[in-house]
Amino acid sequence: MGNKVVWSCIVGIMVFSKKICKNVEVMLNFIEETAISKIEQRKPGAPSSAFAASCLGIRFCFVFWMLCTVPCGTGYRLGKIDTVDATFTIMQQLGLARVTEVKFKKIDGSMTTVGRMYTDHGPWHDAVKVEGYIPTFIWKDVKLLSDKDMRFHVYTSGIETVDEYYSSIMIVDENNVDALASDSPFRQDLIRLFENRLKDIKSEAFYRAFWKFEDPKRYRELYN
Repeated sequence: MGNKVVWSCIVGIMVFSKKICKNVEVMLNFIEETAISKIEQRKPGAPSSAFAASCLGIRFCFVFWMLCTVPCGTGYRLGKIDTVDATFTIMQQLGLARVTEVKFKKIDGSMTTVGRMYTDHGPWHDAVKVEGYIPTFIWKDVKLLSDKDMRFHVYTSGIETVDEYYSSIMIVDENNVDALASDSPFRQDLIRLFENRLKDIKSEAFYRAFWKFEDPKRYRELYN
């Protein structure tokens, strides 16, 4: 009975682990099947229980290490939204007071918030490179919410590196109040406006404008 409880626990762990990460699903399936066979009975000619348990222990440790150290196939790109205070450098360079930055992770590229704004509201009004390398595109005095009279200033950006992958927005209302703050009445509506519309940005005009600002040399290679 004791062994069955142990193997049942292992099965449960394997099922849960598979939901966390698919990179090691094949190995997890193998361990899960082996554990189930242990619950039912050991087949004639199979290794001794002690030996089998040792092998499974080694496999389990290996899989656990994989889960802890190897990123999942979809990694941090899976539908997650981070909310952070914009850094002092960002606020200083953009001339903003304390403002919230919302980072979207379920995206097709780090510039998808930029592409969405370009598609919906036309060319940006200004563009800068924060810290000299982070492209940030700005729209001023735009009406984002059809059922609200308030107009907003929108700052869009993004990063795509080994460690970070996101496309972000910072939004202040016409009174320069943080519209994405936790207590803002506009927060949820503004996040929803973007979060399900950050895929399949196919505007050729946007890509032309983006590369012309981001990398003039690359722009000439692509379009001249």
